[in-house]
This record gives sequence, structure tokens and C-alpha cells, in this order.
Amino acid sequence: MTVARAAAGEQGRGFAVVAGEVRDVATQSAASAGDVAGVVARTAAAIAEVRERLRAGSGRLGGVGAVADAGRESLGLVVSGLERTVQFVERITGDVERQAAALGGIREAMGRVRGITEAAAERAEHAATASEQQRAAMDQLAETGRRTAGTAVDLDALAGRFRVAAAVE
Repeated sequence: MTVARAAAGEQGRGFAVVAGEVRDVATQSAASAGDVAGVVARTAAAIAEVRERLRAGSGRLGGVGAVADAGRESLGLVVSGLERTVQFVERITGDVERQAAALGGIREAMGRVRGITEAAAERAEHAATASEQQRAAMDQLAETGRRTAGTAVDLDALAGRFRVAAAVE
């Protein structure tokens, strides 16, 4: 991968920037997930407290007013917990929207990187084709050279015969 990144030059640095952005978005997602877990735990604790208060209120049969007050207080806790949950969900929604926008930018950058990579691959393919054509031309040239050398030997032998025949007459 390092060789490919080094060969990619400017595009490799762009890829590194995109990878850094992906890491940042992942870190933000992990932090948001931790926040959600905390809110869920606090909500579960509030619900358990409400149940306990309701049980305690039911146990107090001494006065309807006391039970109603405990129920009202418990419902107040539930409503308060729900309000905090709504606020947290709204905050998460904002985080998710920002992350979606960041991922859109990353997707766009990856598309540009893919385009650059495809163009580089196409140029490499053209270079390979040209190299193969040059190799074939060199092979043809070598074969022509061999034939020419053979023809030169044959011509030299024929020329030697003419000299011998001229010397005999």
C-alpha cells in the first residue's frame, strides 16, 4: 500500500486526508454511542426509581392523598426523564446529520480518487500496449537483421564465385 500511495503522489496525499476524515467521523460516532448508552442507563435508573416509588405508594394505604402525591412525583420524574431523553435524541439527530454531511464529502472525495485511479490505470494500460508494440517491432527488426545477415553471407559467397570464375578464364 505504501508503494502505491508513494506512486500516487498528490492523489496519495488526498487519500490520506480522506482517511483522516473517516477516522474523525468514526471517533465522533463512538462518542455519540457512548452518550446514548449513558442516557439509556439514566433513563432505566429513573424508571426503576419510579417503579419503586409506585410500589412504596401502593404500600401506603393510609391515605389516598399520599399515594396520589407519590404518583404525581413519580410521573414528574418520568416526564423529566422523557424531556431529557428528547433533548438527547435531538442532539444525536444533529450529530447524525453532521456525520451524514461529512460522509457525503468523503464519498465525493473517494469518487474523485477513484476517477484519478481509473485514469492512471488507463494510462498504464496504454503504456503497456505501447511497450508491447515496441517489443514486437524490435523482434521484427532483429529477425530482419538476421535475414539480412544471412543474405549478406549468401551474396558474399556468390561474389566469391564470380571472382573465381573470372580468374579461371
